[in-house]
Amino acid sequence: MPSSNPVALDRESAISMALQVLREANDFIGFIDAYGTTIQFYCDESGEIWVEIPYPSEHGSYGKHISREEVEYFIKELPDIFTNESIPDGEFVAW
Repeated sequence: MPSSNPVALDRESAISMALQVLREANDFIGFIDAYGTTIQFYCDESGEIWVEIPYPSEHGSYGKHISREEVEYFIKELPDIFTNESIPDGEFVAW
């Protein structure tokens, strides 16, 4: 689905969709909280998932790598509002 046409999902549906989408390098999915903050998941060439919250005004993202096996637990534990604390042990990466 294009980002210009977001769809409301419950947490279990979000987990299911993420696990279906994040299978190969360059696969990508993102979720938006009620305040418009995005958290996105990107499958890189190594098969790891880069999870990040982009901060365009700061020209970078706050994120970290997780394994595909961690995606379900990670989404289950996401708070309703996305902040840096939503990504434990994450770090800022400039673009």
